[in-house]
Amino acid sequence: MTTINQLISEIGIISVKSVPPDSKWDKIVFSINILITYSENTTEFYNKEEVKGTLGRYTDEHGKRISSSNTAWQLREEMYRESSENGAWYFMEMTILPEGKFHIQFNYDNRPEFSIPLD
Repeated sequence: MTTINQLISEIGIISVKSVPPDSKWDKIVFSINILITYSENTTEFYNKEEVKGTLGRYTDEHGKRISSSNTAWQLREEMYRESSENGAWYFMEMTILPEGKFHIQFNYDNRPEFSIPLD
């Protein structure tokens, strides 16, 4: 079984590896909104507080496409399993700095806004 810390680390690694190799960045922000079976996410990298690019999927050394959003879904499920009394979070944002430090926040209370209307 994958642990919460392993999943958080995997999201960070995928996000960092998604940045084009010659890009200069001082921050990467991965965010995801989830509601029941639907999610929307973005991964952006910044240099001097300016968005320099929006990232998609990462392809590993075997050509397999890997997405931070899939790992975030797994993280959400694992966190719910370990602490179901808190419910499942709706929003997660992870900010990653070049030296490997990161900050992560979750929103358990407010239903997220999506780009399409959801019932």
